[in-house]
Amino acid sequence: MPKLYFGGIVAPPLTPKDIVGFPWYTRDAEKAGMLDTREGAEFTCHKCEEQHYAFTPSKGDRHICAGFKVEERTGRFMVFCEAPL
Repeated sequence: MPKLYFGGIVAPPLTPKDIVGFPWYTRDAEKAGMLDTREGAEFTCHKCEEQHYAFTPSKGDRHICAGFKVEERTGRFMVFCEAPL
């Protein structure tokens, strides 16, 4: 399955106080959120797993993201999971 990179959390201006924000993802590794340490990326993996983030791929039903992993690129770290297109 192709990789789906975690980009970060977006908090719209009118987000209720009990909602931190919404995740965004990208298939493009160049646009992925980058972390400075492996520990920070591993912590992000753990938090993503806890949140049960989901998205709807262009061809299919809602997909719950799971199995987040760390990828190192040029001394920085990205978080990704495998997900259908």
